[in-house]
Amino acid sequence: MGLASSIVRGVFGIDSGLVGGATTFVEPAAAAIAGVWVGQLAPRRATILGAAAVAAGASLIVVAVLTANLPAMVIGGVMGGVGFGASFSGALRSMAPLAGPRQRAGLFAPRCTSWATYRSAFP
Repeated sequence: MGLASSIVRGVFGIDSGLVGGATTFVEPAAAAIAGVWVGQLAPRRATILGAAAVAAGASLIVVAVLTANLPAMVIGGVMGGVGFGASFSGALRSMAPLAGPRQRAGLFAPRCTSWATYRSAFP
C-alpha cells in the first residue's frame, strides 16, 4: 500500500496529505499489531491464516480501486497488513527451532532479505 497516496489522489481525486498518509499508514500498522497478536497461535496456523488474509486484502484493494471505493481500499489494506504480519511472524517462529543460537543469523538472513525485497518491490 505504499502507492496508497498516489491511488487516493489519482483514483479518488483527494489531494490531502492527511488522507494519503493515513491510507499509507494502515497496512504496516496492522502488520505490526498482528505480528504480536498472533504470537499465541501455532506458527503454521499463523502463516496459513496470514497468507489467506493477504490474498483477501489484495483482492479487496483491486476491487476497491476498480469501483472507486475508498473505505473498501482501507479495509483491504488493513486485511493485507494483518495477513503480512501474521504470516511473517508465523514463518519466523516456525524456522527458529531449526537452528541453534549460533546458526540463526544464517537461517534468518534469506528470509529477511526476501522481506526487504518484497517491501522495496511492493511498497
